[in-house]
Amino acid sequence: MLDTRAATFVTVGFLALGACSKPAREAPGADAPSRKTSPADGRTQAFLQRFAAAIVARDYATAYGAVAAERRATMTQQEFEEAFRHYRDGLPDGLTTNVQVDAYDREAAVLVPDEFRNRIASEGVIHFEPPGEEMEGFSCTVWIVMESGEPKLAAFYVED
Repeated sequence: MLDTRAATFVTVGFLALGACSKPAREAPGADAPSRKTSPADGRTQAFLQRFAAAIVARDYATAYGAVAAERRATMTQQEFEEAFRHYRDGLPDGLTTNVQVDAYDREAAVLVPDEFRNRIASEGVIHFEPPGEEMEGFSCTVWIVMESGEPKLAAFYVED
């Protein structure tokens, strides 16, 4: 069982888990997990675009504000920043982002802390790409909960 810090922060050992792979789709006729928002919900897409813009701008305080209050109680802003600085600060300005929102796949979400697992509304991937072809960017997989009717980050995973 992963503790909540291990589920949040990036280590080289986690890269083998493939957390950014596209989740498997449910078989036709399978019972869908209950959702509080659909992946097509424009609020979630817009929320993740604002979050991505804050990371691109290195505005980590604003980005940290996107984290669910319950999660902020166990993860400091400094810990949050460290997870992103490793990737973002090594890249030049001018990053572009691509945000994808999908339905939550409970079986594929091994990095989601247990206390959030049954409350995830959707999941997504944000790709951060530098200009030009000579450098590779990074990706962030996120799991979304609804907090007072608004999307918030319950967990995230950053990787090359």
